[in-house]
Amino acid sequence: METSFVDLTQKNLAQEHLCCIIRSRKPHPGVEAKRQWISERLKDGHVFRKYDAQECAFIEYAP
Repeated sequence: METSFVDLTQKNLAQEHLCCIIRSRKPHPGVEAKRQWISERLKDGHVFRKYDAQECAFIEYAP
């Protein structure tokens, strides 16, 4: 079994699922706020790496 991960970057942040508890198909202000927050933190070296599968598992850390 091969394990594949996706690192969120400025280029793919808008398209990638954030593994949030909110499962709405419509844009949700909480998810959009998290997306904006991550966008700002990525500039400082923040890392958000997620498991590339149906399941939701991720690692998030700051320098």
